Amino acid sequence: MKHPNQVKFTHRKPIAIQSTITLHELVEQLTVNKLPAAIHRQNIIMNNVHPALEIFADEQQVAMVLGNLLNTIISYTSNSCIRISAKTFGNVTILHLREHSRLNNPQFISSLSDIQEMAEEIGGSVNVTSYRNEMTTVAMSFMNIPVKNHQVLSMAA
Repeated sequence: MKHPNQVKFTHRKPIAIQSTITLHELVEQLTVNKLPAAIHRQNIIMNNVHPALEIFADEQQVAMVLGNLLNTIISYTSNSCIRISAKTFGNVTILHLREHSRLNNPQFISSLSDIQEMAEEIGGSVNVTSYRNEMTTVAMSFMNIPVKNHQVLSMAA
């Protein structure tokens, strides 16, 4: 039985199920999962995603991309605070992962190529900005297709 807030669509892969997700809860689950690795490298992770922010996406795919992105940032960072925030602009959601060092070395950038491919699978991308004040922001954007009036939509690529 289909959930009234689900959409089936195909995009490079077989059918993916999209549903309404509370982004703060998803980030919290990933943060708890990544906490041992973060602590090992003397990092802390702060979930600054608004608790009411909902997205309409494939939870497993978003979690896979975000989890890999968080793993990569943790592995190249030590003694830092990683802050995760998000904003929605129309049908696009942007997650910002900020940390207080400059992660613009070639190894870090190279490690993002696989994550970029995963992000493209959900109609998104990954971008990195390093600032002179020793701060790096990694932005992950993806499509957020809202459901209106609980209608079930069917799309095919």
